[in-house]
Amino acid sequence: MPSDSSRVFSIYRAIKVKINHWMDDIIHLCNRKLLSTEKIRNDYLRFYLQRLVFGIGNLALFIQQFPRSEVYELQSRLGKVIFVGNESGIPYFTQKILVSEDTNVEFLGRCSLWTLPSQTDKWFSEGAQMVVVVLSPFYKRKFHSAFVVEIPYLIRQVMSLQEPLDSLVTTSKYRGVRKYLKRIRNQGIEIRFSKKQEDFDLFYRKMYLPYTADRHGETAWIKEYDDLWNFFSKGGLIMFYRGSEPVAGSLVMNRGNIGFGIVGGVLDGNQELLHSGIFTMIMWEAGRWAQDQGMEYLDLGTSNPLRSDGVFRFKKTFRPEVERYYYPKSVNQISVRSQWTLLMQNPSSELLENLEQIGLIVESHKKFYGVVLKNDVQDPISEIQKGKLKSALDDGLAGLAVFKPYQIAYFDAREDINQST
Repeated sequence: MPSDSSRVFSIYRAIKVKINHWMDDIIHLCNRKLLSTEKIRNDYLRFYLQRLVFGIGNLALFIQQFPRSEVYELQSRLGKVIFVGNESGIPYFTQKILVSEDTNVEFLGRCSLWTLPSQTDKWFSEGAQMVVVVLSPFYKRKFHSAFVVEIPYLIRQVMSLQEPLDSLVTTSKYRGVRKYLKRIRNQGIEIRFSKKQEDFDLFYRKMYLPYTADRHGETAWIKEYDDLWNFFSKGGLIMFYRGSEPVAGSLVMNRGNIGFGIVGGVLDGNQELLHSGIFTMIMWEAGRWAQDQGMEYLDLGTSNPLRSDGVFRFKKTFRPEVERYYYPKSVNQISVRSQWTLLMQNPSSELLENLEQIGLIVESHKKFYGVVLKNDVQDPISEIQKGKLKSALDDGLAGLAVFKPYQIAYFDAREDINQST
């Protein structure tokens, strides 16, 4: 006969499973509402309502994770990593941050969120190179590791339109853009702006859906027809034709002094067009349309906070600045998800070099910095290579954040480069 304690645990487990299902429903509802609130015209009302919905979703996520979170051990060429969070986040970590295809994953059990900081110390004493904490932003416990790197949820890349694009494209900074535009135009691609519903239907079903599903696979976040129609009704479509055949499209709109390329798509996800650089033309023509509308900026949308990320690298060819992923006049492209924190105590030089190569981005006082990691506390912080600062500036960042054991120093690229010249 089961003991009283086992019966109590069974009852608790059944209740917890039911609560977690409810929280899943709330998170899903919040993600839907985040998009539907885009119909609100007042910028600040929309912004604060979306922040409220976002907060409710993050609270539901925290309730789902509380009081214990899953823990996994990852073994790779860089050593042992402890991953605290939902298993669904492991592929992103291994592919984008660890950059290791040969990683063994073992489920270790669950850890109390109350004792997580002290448990982290224990994992380090047992040889862990890194502890990755992926939890709701509502989790506020402090960690005391030598390196605490908090990665922002997302970043946004915004291009200035204050100089004529037809002049900018002739400069050396836009050499790569110019090359792809020439290649696409040589294929006879022509452009037309459209407000026709039949064009929107074609774009959504034959361009946006197949392209998004093909590019992102199972992780694709497909926006509903009505959600994109709301953007279309406030802006329109830039359609790209080869002869009489429409082959690609870009959904555009504006708010205030900012133009937005909401989403793009390619007919049937055509790989030949994608490899030829059609998305360079999609972005560039969205910028030209926005500039013709009197806009001063083009919002290129959100990216992962990694300088090595393919989307980030593609967008940086347009010389944008990195900004916060969300602000009152922005178009919402966020969903409820966990916050990432990387903890290290005595990491190997190989691990630190790997993290520098992937190009972590952190935020401080609404500015964004490329991460430099140094394990030697005696290594002079002031000796930052001018080339690294210039590279950060070229990537649209404010400068560099130098992490040393229990220390962080921020260097503004423009100030430091100007002082050294």
